[in-house]
Amino acid sequence: MAKWHVDETYIKVKGEWRYLYRAIDKSGATVDFRFPVLANA
Repeated sequence: MAKWHVDETYIKVKGEWRYLYRAIDKSGATVDFRFPVLANA
């Protein structure tokens, strides 16, 4: 069974703050990531 966790961070891209979510395995390697585009409310 693979062990992993999700890391969430907030980064600035082209002057705008964005969320970055990464799935990281037990050795610290990134397994998958999501960089969602949010619509302005």
